[in-house]
Amino acid sequence: MKPRAIGLIVNPRSGLGAKHNLEVAHRLVQALDAKHIVTGPGLLGEDAVSNAHILPIAASTGRASSQAIALGAIQEDVEALVVIGGDGTMADVAFAVNQTGKRCPIMGVGAGSINAGDLITCKADQLEELVDVNFRVESIGALVAGCNDEVLALAFNDVVIGTTVVGTVGGDFINLDANAFFDGTQIPGEPRPVGTD
Repeated sequence: MKPRAIGLIVNPRSGLGAKHNLEVAHRLVQALDAKHIVTGPGLLGEDAVSNAHILPIAASTGRASSQAIALGAIQEDVEALVVIGGDGTMADVAFAVNQTGKRCPIMGVGAGSINAGDLITCKADQLEELVDVNFRVESIGALVAGCNDEVLALAFNDVVIGTTVVGTVGGDFINLDANAFFDGTQIPGEPRPVGTD
């Protein structure tokens, strides 16, 4: 079964950047032949499709935007969320879905630097293979990370406790400041100890 109503979430900063990821989103929507598309403004999805319902969220990028689109699409009763990005974007969307207590399948299209997680359905160069596919929903496990009885994140393929994350800027892998990254900004960072002896 192919989803007829989808929530489209594009991370314009993942992997090769906005132009590439919007092209991937456009090709994916064609392959799925979805009839109802809910997405975010501008680079978050709108620029990839002409017939979508655009959610009224801030046209910024980062974790908050991806999660806002996911939540808005779920409220519109989409059959699946389609995410164009990397493992981090997929985990952010899965976290938002988990917080609602509802079930909504996630189709992850790997467009990031490194795509190794279980949320990746296919990579960006495999979209044509989706044209004649009958999809099925599979449950996958996640590690729940929290502090003081508050769930902070879900982890699907790795857990890193540190001050930097690996990211791509201009096609190069670099260390990014973790706090800035989770606020949607990509600035170089230097790894440093997170504890004491």
